[in-house]
Amino acid sequence: PIHTSTRRIADPLASVRRDRFVGRTAEIQAFRSALLAGELPFVAFHLHGPGGVGKTTLIAEFAQIGEEVGRAVVRIDGRNIEPSPAGFLSAPGHATGTERVDVPAVVERWPTGAVLLVDTYELLSPLDEWLRQTFFPQLPAQRLFVIAGRDQPSAGWRTDVAWEALTPIA
Repeated sequence: PIHTSTRRIADPLASVRRDRFVGRTAEIQAFRSALLAGELPFVAFHLHGPGGVGKTTLIAEFAQIGEEVGRAVVRIDGRNIEPSPAGFLSAPGHATGTERVDVPAVVERWPTGAVLLVDTYELLSPLDEWLRQTFFPQLPAQRLFVIAGRDQPSAGWRTDVAWEALTPIA
């Protein structure tokens, strides 16, 4: 007889990864608390540091936490997209089933409560101003996004009074 099981190889792989994940307690607690809060204490979370310090692993942990608390998770890796508005929009557009590649179409289909995780953000630096001034502000309220990259957030994130108040930097 054919045995069908809902368990996949991905399940024990994920379990081992989580068991071996250590550190970053403050970031994990801040992220989890934000997801569970009635009103988000922040909307953007910046992670930065040199290659190999665990940013991608932490992004994967954030994705797991997001799914655990019932949030849709949209992951984008700067290594896999063209650093242009159309290139960027194609990633969340694809994830949300949007055919059109424009801000209104992507925002219209944005899942309720979704978390956007952007890894390797340094490769998207040509888009930083467009993302900060055009795309991110159009996301529905009560949506959280995480930006992880090697470089410290640009001056625009750190000097804009409004973004600074809504953006912890780790």
